[in-house]
Amino acid sequence: MADLKISQLNSLAGGSLASNDVVAVVDTSASETKKITSVELVRYGYGLISADTLDGDIIEPATTSARGTVQLSDSVASTSTALAATANAVKTAYDAASGALSASGGTITGSLVITADLTVQGTTTTIDTTNLAVKDKNIEMGVVDSPTDVTADGGGITLKGTTDKTINWIDATDAWTFSEHVDLASAKEFRIAGVKVLDATSLGSAVVSSSLTSVGTIGTGTWQGTAVGTGYGGTGQTTYTDGQLLIGKTDGSLAKATLTAGSNITITNGDGTISIAAAGASGVTSVTASSPLASSGGTTPDISIQDATTSQKGAVQLEDSTSSTSTTTAATPNSVKSAYDLANAALPKSGGTMTGAITFNSGQAYPQIPANSQTSAYVLVAGDAGKHINITTGGVTVNASVFATGDAVSIYNNSGSDQTITQGTSVTLRQAGTANTGNRTLAQYGVATLLCVGSDTFVISGAGLS
Repeated sequence: MADLKISQLNSLAGGSLASNDVVAVVDTSASETKKITSVELVRYGYGLISADTLDGDIIEPATTSARGTVQLSDSVASTSTALAATANAVKTAYDAASGALSASGGTITGSLVITADLTVQGTTTTIDTTNLAVKDKNIEMGVVDSPTDVTADGGGITLKGTTDKTINWIDATDAWTFSEHVDLASAKEFRIAGVKVLDATSLGSAVVSSSLTSVGTIGTGTWQGTAVGTGYGGTGQTTYTDGQLLIGKTDGSLAKATLTAGSNITITNGDGTISIAAAGASGVTSVTASSPLASSGGTTPDISIQDATTSQKGAVQLEDSTSSTSTTTAATPNSVKSAYDLANAALPKSGGTMTGAITFNSGQAYPQIPANSQTSAYVLVAGDAGKHINITTGGVTVNASVFATGDAVSIYNNSGSDQTITQGTSVTLRQAGTANTGNRTLAQYGVATLLCVGSDTFVISGAGLS
């Protein structure tokens, strides 16, 4: 193309500049005109431009809508939209953000002080701490838009343990319900409306009614309730008039009654007294009485209750002894129980097991075996059971149908000659320790014991027996 002056070139709008467009540049070091693309001119020429030239806005400043030159800011508090943050400012902001609690949740490792209100809208709030101190003196629970007893039902406090320890409000019972014991400290008490109802040892004086079905021993007090029936040790009566007596009825209860005057008798009922007197012109000539009452006779007799004996009814004195031989006193239940307990601990005649030891005193007398002395031949009888036969001559015969099983008789040959112990008809007499049966010989001054071991069957043993 023909040479043209710069003033003769067409203008190129800045918005039409392309990266491959070239610009003529005079290289003064070589005294030569050379070309360079617009991109390379900006890239390499920017470093050749002085700060004063830049401050003179020869290159447009950067904005949020256009590229350009921009100044750096090392602040994390700047709100400028025309400055660029340094890497250090970004790191400072990042480090602050990394040490903060994420909106999605997390863990605060240090102390946290909240100077304004704290609202928790989650389902579960967990406080993992050893001690929780709350300055507020009133803690509200179950705070909803429209609280009712239904929304409060089941609310309370749960302490975790092997089993849950709870204090809960139960709507069905309209009451606070404790799952465990409530142990008050010494000298403390339960109160209702400020009035004591119960402490460790007594009911409050305001407690005047109850539904108790049993109590321990009542030491003192005044009974002001309904009448106590006879079935519970009472009389079933509450008031009396002069002269009234208590009379037993067939049904076991007591009734109030007064004495009725008979012929020529007047009865005067007083305050705690009853006077009986004769009436009529002729007067009383004699007063008699029938058992258990006794009368001394005459017109002014002494009337008394006669003593009870084994042949008549009457008044009797109690005897609390197990050794009395009286036939005119009655034993107390206590003495009967003592005798029964002693008998119950004894060995019955039918036999049993004695579990303890028997100790005899040095002067203890032992049972004797009574003697039946004979001087001629002798036949044993039932009365000889438990005795010893002291015989001098003639021998001894054992007959059938005389002794019962367990009966025993001892025989002593009180002589210097042998004597025969004869086995009677239908009797089996067996020498102990052998199979020998039949008559046995008892040597001089020998002794043998005969034991009935079955129906007409005997075993005999002893010294000098053959």
